Order: sequence, then structure tokens, then C-alpha cells
Amino acid sequence: MSTQDSALVSEYVADYECLMEGVIYLWQLEQKAVENSDMAATRNHYKEYPEDNLCHIYRPGTRDMILCRRAGIDAIERSARRLVDEAANSNDLSTKRIAEIIRENVFQIAIDNVTDDEELVRLLKSYIAKSETEHVEACYHFPCVLLHYGPSHPNSPPSPPEQFELGPVNFRRFQMFVQNFTEEAYRLSNG
Repeated sequence: MSTQDSALVSEYVADYECLMEGVIYLWQLEQKAVENSDMAATRNHYKEYPEDNLCHIYRPGTRDMILCRRAGIDAIERSARRLVDEAANSNDLSTKRIAEIIRENVFQIAIDNVTDDEELVRLLKSYIAKSETEHVEACYHFPCVLLHYGPSHPNSPPSPPEQFELGPVNFRRFQMFVQNFTEEAYRLSNG
């Protein structure tokens, strides 16, 4: 493993540990509150650290919220940014979406008790593939009326084009649209 790779691995590990430290700290606060039937410690924590309000990750499968500290959310966002920057198709990826996927799945790493640093990074990088599966090509059809103004000489009006393109937008006559749409629907239904 190169020095650069080991530095990146250690950054991922440090961010993961930061997240888990916050989860453990808040879990211990919750346990004290339950044992003592007193929420004072938890209230005092949120009074002293208001940035921790509403910070959470999810339990995989159930989507139950697990409280964490703001530093852990920041660590998730750093990891997501790092994952996107390292990806070959980084322009197609959303750092925000990768961070959401991490928040939804990262606790599974703790449940599985993953202790190998390379395995941790491999699992985090698998979230890129999860994001890529959400990518779909979209095609929208908007009806419009096009007016074709030819040259001002009435003896030589050009015939309007059957279709033309402006960037990624393709304009077609209605009859041509229906024919192409029917052919595409047939092709998709018959595989």
C-alpha cells in the first residue's frame, strides 16, 4: 500500500472513530438518564453543545435514529467528499447523497464489528456503487407548438423541417413523435 493510500485509509478510520465516539457518548448519556430517571445530564449536554441537536444516523433495516454528535456528522460529510473525489465518475456523484447513504448504513459496520481498516474503507467505497444504482436516464415529452417563419418572399417558402435539435432537446412533428414513441415502447416491451 502506498503512503498516499495509507494516509487516506487513516483519514477514513479517524472519521469513523470520531462518529462512533459521539454515538457511544450520547448512548451513555441516554443510559444514565434511564438508570437515574433524570434527563438533566442530557439536557445539560444539549444546552452546552446545541450543535448536537438533531444529529443522528440510522439503524440499518429499521431506520431507527441513533443519536450522534455534530462532529460525527461532519466526519460523515468529510468521508463522503473524499469518496466522491476518489471516484472515477466524481462529476456524476452527489456528495450529499453519498453522505445520506453513509448515515443510513454506517452503523452496520459497528454491528458487524469490522476492525480491519481496509475492510472499513472497502465498505465505505461500496456506498458509491449503491449511489450509482440510483442513476437513471430521464426523458421528458412536452407538447409545444412551433411556428416556422420562412423567408419573406412568398414564391419560395421552405418546407418546415420534420425535426430539429437544440442542444439535448429534440423537436419533432407530432406524427413523427407518435411513430418514434410507439416504436420505442414496442422495443422496450419486447426486450
